[in-house]
Amino acid sequence: MVANAVIYRRYVSVGTTNPWPMLSFLFCSSLTSILFTLVWQFAPPGKPKGFMLGACTVIAVFILQLFHGVVPQARKPEFYGVPLMPWIPSISIFFLNIFLLGSHDGPSYARFGFLSALIMLVYVPYGVHTSYDAEGDGSLRQKNGEIRKESNESEDPILKV
Repeated sequence: MVANAVIYRRYVSVGTTNPWPMLSFLFCSSLTSILFTLVWQFAPPGKPKGFMLGACTVIAVFILQLFHGVVPQARKPEFYGVPLMPWIPSISIFFLNIFLLGSHDGPSYARFGFLSALIMLVYVPYGVHTSYDAEGDGSLRQKNGEIRKESNESEDPILKV
């Protein structure tokens, strides 16, 4: 979830960029890693299994390179950001999906699903409410029913709501 959020945050700016290319990339990337895991777990050993695993890996790298070459980043951090974007988060998504899907039992999936849903119920409303994008361009701050516009001048103009 964090790796997906890092990619989303870097490539989508609400109101200025189209989120569909990024969402399509995350969907295709996740689908490829799930397919890789299913082949790894259920295909009989032998050359066909190795070929299918290699094909999934080549497809994942192709999708990643296509996304990286076609979709521009909406934000670039000034001081610190994830290096080699989107390669590091995508590799994290690919291999963690393989690990999670391929090595856990039924009760572990139930616990993971329950805790993920609980986290989303708490985090999504909180994150949307307090995020930079919810403020528009980040220059407005609300305090005591008034919206104060931040400026570099000594006096801030006050806008009544």
